[in-house]
Amino acid sequence: MTWGAELVKIRRLLRDPSGNIWSDGQLRRLWNQVQYDLQSRTTVLQTVRTQRVPGLWQIAYMHDWEHQYLPETLSSYYQCLSRHGGAVFCHRWEPQTVSEAGSDVSDYGAHFTQPWEAWAGLTPAQKIRNQFPANMRSLRYIAYDEEPLSFTTEKRVQQSDISYITNEGRPFAYYEGEDVEASYVLYPRPSTGFSDELSGDGVFLYSSDEDTGDAEASGQHVPGPHQPGPHQPGPHIPSGGSSSSGGSGAFGQVVVFEGYGESGEGVSIDAITTIDNVFMVYDVSPLEVQTETDPTDWPQFLQKYVRYGVVARAYGANTDGRIPSLSQYWLRRYLGGVKVIEKFKINRRNDRDYSLTTKGIPAKRARRRLPRLPDTYPAVGP
Repeated sequence: MTWGAELVKIRRLLRDPSGNIWSDGQLRRLWNQVQYDLQSRTTVLQTVRTQRVPGLWQIAYMHDWEHQYLPETLSSYYQCLSRHGGAVFCHRWEPQTVSEAGSDVSDYGAHFTQPWEAWAGLTPAQKIRNQFPANMRSLRYIAYDEEPLSFTTEKRVQQSDISYITNEGRPFAYYEGEDVEASYVLYPRPSTGFSDELSGDGVFLYSSDEDTGDAEASGQHVPGPHQPGPHQPGPHIPSGGSSSSGGSGAFGQVVVFEGYGESGEGVSIDAITTIDNVFMVYDVSPLEVQTETDPTDWPQFLQKYVRYGVVARAYGANTDGRIPSLSQYWLRRYLGGVKVIEKFKINRRNDRDYSLTTKGIPAKRARRRLPRLPDTYPAVGP
């Protein structure tokens, strides 16, 4: 369902189909506010994501001032190398020489401008960052190579391992980056190998053997001709395309539909396995709608509750259409929807036949604690 279709329904409830009282921009801002409020109250929107290791970034830049000149059509930016004042340096001795603090310092290894270069047979001299999904609100579960990861901080890692940047092995923890890119770093650095075999057209992708596959292997039907193998998400989306995601018929794969072409070119598919990659479950932060063709993040059976909240705020706004009684009426329906969603979440948890636990560790059983007298209490016999 697009925002344009929701706008028509909202105007019907407001009895303002022509927009004489509430403009499209006002209702759009109210929709973005209400959907954020509803998600904050219920956290009902959740999704899964599998990310490649090394991670994919659409473009790299060095200086802070370059950020404002980056293409607006792209969103995944990687600020590479090290910053010192207004300059960018590749080696550790360079800022010490500039600041006249000496240059007798050895570097950890090689620096890079894209994370995949750190797997090109080199020992990296900087942390390898991965980017959290843009629509992530809070992380519920994260695993690497189908094994759960523990959360830590960079300070703790530094205190226990002075060579944490160059150490290589199987990651068992992660810590968040210090920048504003919403990134994280796996510890220790995973020893993942990859090949540079190219497949498909346009922008190519470095992929491992586990990532190869076509539409038949991923359990998805693709109309039109297509190229086997993964395609890089982001810039290589034909005009007029749309973006969505779907689960795979095979275990351990997440298939992402990146777009479709109007000339019958088929669907661009990115099939990512959980082997040697990061798998995460997280609460979604609903993306703001901008145009009438933008899809909403809410499933159809929950969209009406967001609609109720928009109507309640519209009737309560200081406009010519303000009717406090109707505002209170629709607010009660909105808050009633919050209670319905909470009950839905409880029933959904009860219906699950699985739980997120660590392999090999028995599940904790809840013990019912009964009241007892203190040990110093005198014994009383018959």
